[in-house]
Amino acid sequence: METRIQSVREEIQSAFAGAPQPARNEIIRMDRSLEKALNDPDRQEWANKMRKSMAETEELYSGLNAQHISMEFLRQHWGSTVYFTAKAHRYYLPTLLLAGLDDLPADGDMTHTALFSIRPDYESLYDEGYSLDTNEKDKALTLGEYRAVCSFLELLYDQIPAYKGNVAEAVRWRWNGHAHSIVEKSNAYFKEQFNFSGYSVHPVEVREKLARTIYQAFDGTPYPGDKNLIKNPSHCDEEAELAIHFAGQNWRRLHPDFLNNHYEALSFFTPEGFRYILPAFLILDVQGKANQDPVFHITDGLFPKDNYGQPLKKQPKKSLTPQELEPYAISKFKPFTAVERQAIIAYLEFVRDQDPFNKERIDQAIQNYWNQSTG
Repeated sequence: METRIQSVREEIQSAFAGAPQPARNEIIRMDRSLEKALNDPDRQEWANKMRKSMAETEELYSGLNAQHISMEFLRQHWGSTVYFTAKAHRYYLPTLLLAGLDDLPADGDMTHTALFSIRPDYESLYDEGYSLDTNEKDKALTLGEYRAVCSFLELLYDQIPAYKGNVAEAVRWRWNGHAHSIVEKSNAYFKEQFNFSGYSVHPVEVREKLARTIYQAFDGTPYPGDKNLIKNPSHCDEEAELAIHFAGQNWRRLHPDFLNNHYEALSFFTPEGFRYILPAFLILDVQGKANQDPVFHITDGLFPKDNYGQPLKKQPKKSLTPQELEPYAISKFKPFTAVERQAIIAYLEFVRDQDPFNKERIDQAIQNYWNQSTG
């Protein structure tokens, strides 16, 4: 790996050698979200804090030679560089990439920070179909500089398995404007991620029979539409990212790696989106390929909790009424059909028999809601 790291290091240093240092008035740009906030009376406090942060960033980087920046300085202050102009971003970016390479053998925090800093702006991509800020920054790079960034991404893709999905996403939604081998690798990655065929199982063993039951129950579940997948993609970059990744995808074809990398999405789907995508996560767990099971997402809100959010140890004498259940849970599960609900019960019973830790939660959820909702 050391030889590969050194090669990428030399490419970055050579490519960015001619990047000019920005003057003080060329460091900070007016942020679009700040422009909106300045015209909103309810967001003046936030706008003032942002302006103060931008002024502090300008002061920090004014006259600062990129070659004199320490690793500790980057750790403390790189987050504020979201305010950079395209010129400032171009000048200081190689410093971060090189720090990421220095930390790479240990897979340290600066490697993650470097990767995060060159990710797409998913919120803008979702809302407007493009990101003006990242477009301007990327267009300011020369072809050599652009390809050096791609080489950095390719190194992470090839050497750090945990970053493979993040790199492929960054390339697919941002770093695909010029020819580079990482673009081909990203395309191949997503072809595999969205063309998985492992859910077409044959009913031979218990797990496969249950997977088949779930598959058949949800096989006709309608796709809710790209704009009805995620709850609030316009209000949060994480939700916008998920909306982009899952848009138009067939749940039957999603690769286990893709699902495991985006398990958190189960917290952000609309009720219709949750209904559509849930079977992929259920089958993933039944087949023993899930990093985390989805039990929480189909039981939470369906039982009385103790002070720690866990099910009360004593089983209620009778089932709870709908009025005693959490409204968000009832709303989330409302779209499911009777056949889909039966498949969910079968899954829960399967997990209960395998996992004593979840037994109380599952028993109460089945008793209080799922059994009653299938009639």
